[in-house]
Amino acid sequence: MDLYDVITTKEALMEAFDQSLSENSLYVKKWKDTVRRLTEAALSEDKIISGAESGLSFTVDYQGLMFYFNEEDTGFEGGPSTVFVGFEEHPEVFTPAYTSVPVNYASEIAIGDYESVYWYDFNGDGIRESFSLILSNDLNDEYLHHLSLRWDDTVVTLDEVGAFYNVNAFLMHEADRDYIYVETTTENDFQTLYVFEITTEAIALVNSTEGCIKFMIYNEEPGGHNSGCIPTNPRRFSMETIDYTLGTNWLIGEYCVDWTGMPDSNSYYLDYIGDYWYITAAEDIKAVYTNEDEYDEKTGIIKEGSEILPYQLGMGSELRIKTRDGKNWRLDLENKDGVLYYNGKELNDLFEGQIYAG
Repeated sequence: MDLYDVITTKEALMEAFDQSLSENSLYVKKWKDTVRRLTEAALSEDKIISGAESGLSFTVDYQGLMFYFNEEDTGFEGGPSTVFVGFEEHPEVFTPAYTSVPVNYASEIAIGDYESVYWYDFNGDGIRESFSLILSNDLNDEYLHHLSLRWDDTVVTLDEVGAFYNVNAFLMHEADRDYIYVETTTENDFQTLYVFEITTEAIALVNSTEGCIKFMIYNEEPGGHNSGCIPTNPRRFSMETIDYTLGTNWLIGEYCVDWTGMPDSNSYYLDYIGDYWYITAAEDIKAVYTNEDEYDEKTGIIKEGSEILPYQLGMGSELRIKTRDGKNWRLDLENKDGVLYYNGKELNDLFEGQIYAG
């Protein structure tokens, strides 16, 4: 993305940039003079792509334009620093294509060794509050971290998240509601999604669930490689969840943010991830099936010893599996106090080779 595609003129940008500097009390005059000089030098070029080559790093989200400056360039010892130019405060700076904000959107929140400050109007009063997510090291394990939220001058430790090895976070804006989705990875690569609601008065945990978000639009590099994903829409995103129907497996499906803020499946069927034929039938199993190139259901027998592959799970406890002969089988399951049954027998007793994590 070329910065000149985002802004109307250099002059308009620098005027807004100077105003942002004058209103920023976090940094000293020497720092302000330095970042202004660096920005002006970058604007002397005919094309500005964010990165080291242009000498200017920036991002554009649904709130505005954020500039990032390294401490090596500014001499500021507190780590990378930022200057924000907002759409609402400075509409004259931006081209119309970048100021049209959708009603619902998701935006990734940077979390790292240094604090990245964001500005956001959480309560709709037209005033942007600063916020950031802060990592801190665990006192007993150097590889574990904890997470806090800084909101203006208040720091809230998100104790509900606990300690983790890796974390990602997203701001989910759903009409007039705001949620922060925090994904953590702990021991045995166990992934948990925590949902926090931000109101005019506080941030509070809504709930948590196993799994992680997988957004569907990817940044493609030359050669077909992906360099990360772009958050899409709270009304439609992919999510991976853990399933224990036949051992421990992962499912993926289309989800949305529900009325409580939690992810809710948009799909009747969730798809199993992977192509692992390690489960076999422990006995003959009567079920209905279709051939891959047909739609009419027939009744048949999954023979004892047949290799099977789970490929879909229906929300109504409907398990779909494949066999090596090209048949797609449907098993309508019954849930009794958390235990799944098929034709009066426990489902897991009908198969062998299931693998359980942990």
